[in-house]
Amino acid sequence: MEKRKWITLLLLVSALLMESCAHPHPSNAISFSNKHVGQIVLGPDIVNGTVRGLLVQMQFQGNPKGTTTLLLPNEWGGQSELWRGISDFRVKGGTFDASNPAEIVIDHPPSGNVTVFYMIKVNQLTQPSLQEVANENFRPLVGPTWFSAVGATIFAQPVLDKEPYFQFSWSNIPDGWKTASDLEDQKFGVNEMMSSVVIGGVDLTLLESDDQLTKMAIIGEFQDASIVDIWSRYLRVAQAQKDLWGGQSSPFLVTLVALQTDDGTKFQLGTGLGPDAFATWAAKNTSLQEFEWLFAHENFHRWLPVAVGGLGDPATEVESYWFSEGFADFYAARTLLRSGVWTPRDWIEHWNKVISDYDASSARLMPSEVAATKFWTDPEAAKLPYRRGALLAMEINQQIRIVSNGRTTLDDIMLALRDAAEKKNGEVPAQQNIIEIVKEQAKLNLGATITEIATQGEAIEFPYNGWDGCLLVKPTVKPRFDVGYDLELTAKTGIANGVKTIGPAYAAGLRDGMKMIRRTGGVLGDVNQELIWEVETDLGSKKTLRWLPRGESVTTQEITLGPSMLPTSPRLEVDKCLLNLAGQK
Repeated sequence: MEKRKWITLLLLVSALLMESCAHPHPSNAISFSNKHVGQIVLGPDIVNGTVRGLLVQMQFQGNPKGTTTLLLPNEWGGQSELWRGISDFRVKGGTFDASNPAEIVIDHPPSGNVTVFYMIKVNQLTQPSLQEVANENFRPLVGPTWFSAVGATIFAQPVLDKEPYFQFSWSNIPDGWKTASDLEDQKFGVNEMMSSVVIGGVDLTLLESDDQLTKMAIIGEFQDASIVDIWSRYLRVAQAQKDLWGGQSSPFLVTLVALQTDDGTKFQLGTGLGPDAFATWAAKNTSLQEFEWLFAHENFHRWLPVAVGGLGDPATEVESYWFSEGFADFYAARTLLRSGVWTPRDWIEHWNKVISDYDASSARLMPSEVAATKFWTDPEAAKLPYRRGALLAMEINQQIRIVSNGRTTLDDIMLALRDAAEKKNGEVPAQQNIIEIVKEQAKLNLGATITEIATQGEAIEFPYNGWDGCLLVKPTVKPRFDVGYDLELTAKTGIANGVKTIGPAYAAGLRDGMKMIRRTGGVLGDVNQELIWEVETDLGSKKTLRWLPRGESVTTQEITLGPSMLPTSPRLEVDKCLLNLAGQK
């Protein structure tokens, strides 16, 4: 293992030391007219009409002592060693040492201007398998005539004595292409550069709101949702969330890339990128309803967690995803209902799934510290902070409503968190400060509750009380979702692994070692839809297997419409219930 590691390291260092002329670097040379503001130029590397990577050119003023360290892209979004995708690295204005491939040391004249050039080699995704999508999760992506990337995966970071600022421009963009980035037309720091997105292509559709502040850049098209409908639904959800937070409008960019998986499997990926962008990728057969949820969750990261104080130490922030991700899920559901995109029945169906998935999860009682170590490798641990945090947000909201007789909701707490963060400049992480804000605003001490549930992993239920006849919440028993085999290992290898001899898949005929060709039916997480798999036996024969993915029974809860929300209920009662469910006064 160590020998292979060193061979890889030597090969990379050799590659970095080589200067290749096989492709052009961005053609518009950087001006040094303002040496205090660095410059970044980005463009696609196109050979024979096909994109094969991204070309980066970065200029900055080096440190006064004549040595500047450049941190290459490394770990982000569950990926590691992103620097392995860098080639043709060279420096103008200094010499460099690449003995540590993740940290390049540049020697230059004191406070001298330094220009760095490199190429990001990217795997081209045309019709990937679901596993390829998972493997490339949040890495830079390109197709024959497009590219998409998050800043942290492509931009190097100079470690400078004084905080640097940069300006951004495009280069090497073919005629007929369109591009978009939240870095355009502004000066920005390193943090903004890392949390940025870039996208471009010949078939990029660029949409713009009436006030020209909100833009959506889409690569490709979708089978079950038109671009016009996708844009319209996003604007409705975004407006409901903006109404909650108030404040002035500011530029915002949404990017979306359509990918066709080889077996037609659905997926949606997204990442919030702070107050000015989020990036998404989705299968071409994604439905409009699935886009609604994706947008509602990711758009809420425009405010959460940064605007309310952040999560504190980046090294341990995954332990606090119950707040950033779970509360975002809570508000995604709330604002979908407020905007009219969802009906009350949609809202109830969503919460019933959250409850049953949480109660059936193998990670349900996992402490946050343990779940954080498994977040990028265990699907159940990854989903835990979303489910747990959403249910905790609902519990906090209901307790506040009850003690205040409906005069205060979680909305008031979030706005108070925002105001406190502005005064304290984010000195106290939001997941800690919320305890003090709730005590101050609602005279409730929830510190022990939050610690027991969010940190220690004690179980939580959907609140039974405070629904004023709008909902009925009752205990029930449901089968646990169980595919009957090791889902993660099978997805990784494409070969059936860990098939349970006492389970639905085995009863249907699945055996370890069979090749999983494609899934043509069923929805992961839905115990009522048959999983339909085309498989190949070790003798080479092909067959189709069907089974309901039901395991052992689990005690959970079920929500139904209460007497005040029935079709025969007085309109006034129904209207009050709509306000109750949507968290409005």
